[in-house]
Amino acid sequence: MDLDQLKSVWKKTSGEMGEGYFISEESMKKLIQKKSNTTIAKVKRQMKQKVGYAGTISILMLMFSVWAFNRVEPLFDKVSNIEAGIFYLIFGLVIAFISLFNLYSFRKIMEIERFESDLKTSITSVIKILKSAMNAKIFSDTFVLPFTVTVLSVVAYIRGIGAFTNPKLVLISLIVSIGMGILSYFISKRGQCSRYERQMEALEESLKELEAEQ
Repeated sequence: MDLDQLKSVWKKTSGEMGEGYFISEESMKKLIQKKSNTTIAKVKRQMKQKVGYAGTISILMLMFSVWAFNRVEPLFDKVSNIEAGIFYLIFGLVIAFISLFNLYSFRKIMEIERFESDLKTSITSVIKILKSAMNAKIFSDTFVLPFTVTVLSVVAYIRGIGAFTNPKLVLISLIVSIGMGILSYFISKRGQCSRYERQMEALEESLKELEAEQ
């Protein structure tokens, strides 16, 4: 990391702007690292938790979908096992995607910390990764239900059996699923903002401080 940038950030956060103030590069790095009860450490921890949580849920849903496909007796009264299996399969794959995307984002941040020497570039890269992870979650929450209903409708139409063979039910289900998708967008966006808002603001503030010094 560039010592002048580190010194600038540390002086601002510590309030030590007096004349003759000096700190060694090694001490500076230790202080910056300690101050890293850091935003980036919190982001990594949250992503790591999401990887484990989403990964576990996705495995359970995929296992249940396989069980539904292979079950002879019906699971539900008005829904075929094929439809139930497809429902859990799609949701399991979507949640698996979220888990893998967070794992990818986590590893990218680790690489930035390991190989990137410029503080400004590091912060900018982490902000981009964080925004991508947030958008991926919002996107998946918005479209998963309408997509699932569409797939179930197509499968039911091709097979000629199941709950979604009724055109009226398909239309109602599509309208409801689109409405739920729109609602999910706002709920997911609010959830992601509340989850990462403080970290995002702290990173952007650090970036502004660095840019002000140039």
